[in-house]
Amino acid sequence: SGGGVVSAAIQVLIPVLIGQAVTAAGAHDGKRLDLMLAAFAGVVLTFALTSFLDQWMSSRLAQKVIFDIRRTMFAHFQDVALTFMDKTHVGRIMSRLQGDVNAMQEFLESSTGTLGDLAIHYEVNNWRFALNVSNIADKVYVANCQTATACFYGDRRRAVASVSYKW
Repeated sequence: SGGGVVSAAIQVLIPVLIGQAVTAAGAHDGKRLDLMLAAFAGVVLTFALTSFLDQWMSSRLAQKVIFDIRRTMFAHFQDVALTFMDKTHVGRIMSRLQGDVNAMQEFLESSTGTLGDLAIHYEVNNWRFALNVSNIADKVYVANCQTATACFYGDRRRAVASVSYKW
């Protein structure tokens, strides 16, 4: 979607603006630093808005798809021959159909979104200090589905700090 493209472009722009702000602060250029901070605030707000719109549109689409599936399934169930109904437990069929549709609904509603990672490092006098954070917002998300009912969640937030020295 268009929101996804804008969101991806903004994710690339954020580190560039941070780098420019750090450069401006190091050069004691207050005017440029103020400009970079204002641009950064605008980019963060735009990112939040596009992320919200992307989630909202994905959720609405998932709801419409599930509604259509349920309506079609009900119409088909009404046309099933009575001889089939006599041989089969209707409750078991309805339970299975609802379970499968609910699994699909959960997948559709949780399959889109934005995850953010953070990597910061600083080097001085042969020392390197680093911090890497995965899934910085600690979002719960489905990372993999092998079938409609066998899905696995992705990793929660993970932070790794390191210090190293080059000889």
